Amino acid sequence: MQRHLTMKNIHFLFIGVLLSLSVHLVAQPRVVDEAVFEKISKTFILNADGSQEYHYYKKIRYNTHHAFHNLYGETFIVYNPEYQTLKINKSITTMADGKVVETPSNAFNEVLPRFAAQAPAYNHLKEMVVTHTALELGAVVELDYTITTKPGFHLAFDKMILFKENDPVTDYDVTVKVPAGTPLRSITTATTATVKPVNDNGMEVYSWNIKNLPGATKDAYMPPSETTSVVLLASDASNYQQLFTKIVQQPAFEQQTLPESAQKIVDNILQENRMELMQILEIQKYVMNNINTVAIPDELLGYRYATPSEVWQRNYATEGEKAILMALMLKKAGFTAYPAPVADEKTYTLNVPVLSILNQWVVKIILADGKPLYLSPIFPTDVNMKYNYLEDKVACPLDVNIESLRPDLFTATLPINQLSVNMTLQEDNTLTGHADIKIEGGMNPYIAIEKESKKLKNLLTVIPEKSIADPKKPKISEQKTEVLLDFTLADACKINENYYFLTIPELTASNKATDLGALPTQRTSHLQLQTQRTTTDIELTIPEGFTLVTPPLSKESRKSFGYYTIEITVSGNKVKINRQLEISESLIIPVHYPQVRNFLLDWNEESYKQLIFKKK
Repeated sequence: MQRHLTMKNIHFLFIGVLLSLSVHLVAQPRVVDEAVFEKISKTFILNADGSQEYHYYKKIRYNTHHAFHNLYGETFIVYNPEYQTLKINKSITTMADGKVVETPSNAFNEVLPRFAAQAPAYNHLKEMVVTHTALELGAVVELDYTITTKPGFHLAFDKMILFKENDPVTDYDVTVKVPAGTPLRSITTATTATVKPVNDNGMEVYSWNIKNLPGATKDAYMPPSETTSVVLLASDASNYQQLFTKIVQQPAFEQQTLPESAQKIVDNILQENRMELMQILEIQKYVMNNINTVAIPDELLGYRYATPSEVWQRNYATEGEKAILMALMLKKAGFTAYPAPVADEKTYTLNVPVLSILNQWVVKIILADGKPLYLSPIFPTDVNMKYNYLEDKVACPLDVNIESLRPDLFTATLPINQLSVNMTLQEDNTLTGHADIKIEGGMNPYIAIEKESKKLKNLLTVIPEKSIADPKKPKISEQKTEVLLDFTLADACKINENYYFLTIPELTASNKATDLGALPTQRTSHLQLQTQRTTTDIELTIPEGFTLVTPPLSKESRKSFGYYTIEITVSGNKVKINRQLEISESLIIPVHYPQVRNFLLDWNEESYKQLIFKKK
């Protein structure tokens, strides 16, 4: 395991360098940047008494009215006053003519953070709203503040910094100061070089700097920021086990009994459902639907969690608290279950332990056959999350009796889909057919099917549920779903005079994964795709007197990220269509985007999915 992590560490360092270079080479400046951060400085200090300081400074120039009316007219600073104090060191605006205006006292207003509004237990949290004044085109705002944190609030001195802002940054500085002799580990994906500290009055000072950082884009279908941006990790913890051991040593994990009313809910679910999977899904459903979710960052709470009893009484919880409650309810139902925070594998395997890389929670359940099932405490999924949502991620199951951390790593698997259809178009415009469907891996909606068997009738495009007879010979498992579907579709073709237009069926999941809607001609950000290998074979028998107008076709495209082939052939009254698609790379770098765009547009071309007939 350690060797694996070490090799992955080296591998992703070089990936980080390449990704960083690709951003600088491909990213092109927008016609007008809304604003420019002329300077951003972040300084993190660990004091000898265990207290910590965060010193932030920004200098931003406004280029558009939208920048100061909508984007950067205010700064929002969230902190926890039970453990932290906020001090504003400087807040001024230098107008276009050089006049300097200090921010007036009534422009500093403390409010309750919006994410804590429906959570009374967290109403002590504060958000300082700094309203910047004297704003105009060309104005420059400088803001400098310090947040000081009491000893013991943070579980470690661990920091993750994403070198990323919505608009360009001319000069981005990060400094870390720790007492001399403190074992600090750090790494950045921008370089493989090790940063050596400089001694300054008994403090060891580490510094990083990036210049001319391009602004972030807001394109659709983007991968997580931490997988493509330059990331800095710094920590005085020796490993993740040290941090997780501290987390589980709190009442939220130590509690092993449920409130009486919660136990009754569990008992009722067990009585009403005999199937193992349905018992688990009903408990998940109860936690999702009956405990409100509040989006309070774990870091802001010092990774302290309410107990299941407190959550039950409050009827609201953070995602982590819901995972802890759901795991305990499953345990009381007789299952082995663990709440598990999740991180992206690329940042986790850099092997510098930082808790803020954890970006979601799941619950790991061990089924009777010994196989693990991963579910979310806040949203339903059609699949075991390990087949889709957790690909290229790491889950860390937590238990109060933890002795050694055994993270679950999820490597990407290629979903394999097969659709074979034999169908006949009748003279009265009725389409009858027989479909043989096999779906394997991340596109296999077996959980949705187990919950509601009629979902088997939603596997095809074009053919509505009401046109499909009861499924035949269904074989459903988390690995693969196989089923035979017979259908009779009235008014199958759109008719225009003597011309008939028929759209061929496809697998719904495959179509959804490739039809991304409008794709701009240029893109400067990475594109996240769903990998898959899909084969569609269709044989259509047409009635006497019908002639295929659509010309025969043989088209293919083979690229580094995948391939497709499309064939339409005619023999007598038989029309055969073969469509094969493979997307083997999920992360598309900007330089390859034009190829991917053309690839997807061709694959989804409507004329290749539609047959046109002429009736004599």
